[in-house]
Amino acid sequence: MRKKERAELTRAKLIKAAATTFDDKGFRGTSLQDVCEAAGVTKGALYFHFPSKDALALAVIEEHYRGWPPSVDSLLLTSDGRALQALVDLSFQFASQLVGDPVIRAAVRLVFESEFDEPEPRRAFSGWISAVGTLLAQSAEQGDVRDGLDLPATAELLVGVFTGSQLVAQSLTGRKDMIERIRHLWVCFLPGLRPDGAPADLRLEPPALERPRVTSPSL
Repeated sequence: MRKKERAELTRAKLIKAAATTFDDKGFRGTSLQDVCEAAGVTKGALYFHFPSKDALALAVIEEHYRGWPPSVDSLLLTSDGRALQALVDLSFQFASQLVGDPVIRAAVRLVFESEFDEPEPRRAFSGWISAVGTLLAQSAEQGDVRDGLDLPATAELLVGVFTGSQLVAQSLTGRKDMIERIRHLWVCFLPGLRPDGAPADLRLEPPALERPRVTSPSL
């Protein structure tokens, strides 16, 4: 194996080990020695790739948010072009990944627990709000959202409510009931979003196609 390939594999191993450790212990509770032991590497190998714990935490955040949220076009492919269904699917897809993927859980936890000078954590929310806003706008064009709704404000509200729901689920149940909480969120919010008399024809469950975990060590 070439030196470059070994370095890339070591970096990927460190990010995975850091995600698992940050998810378990949080940013303050994690030491670089913890990560080295979890990854099975020396501190020298860690410092070759990451000069500090902040840099390692940012790499975990980037590993998640470089692929989330998915593009609007890819979401529409799994919803037969219906934007409101794509928005519902997005929430369930992320909830499912949040339950099963330590990289995603660690990234979410780090955004709230860590203080960085870099803008990556702030961009995480702006990216979500932008995607939700785009899907709401397309839903309005398709007649799936009631007239007169403030779409930018609604996008921020939905992202905020989803964020709060997952934090409450983490605290109370370890997110074991995350899917049911998202279903209940939509049961409560859809009547306010949709035109009067709209049929209950949206699928309120995780989509069949899940986003695969990116395994490439290139960030």
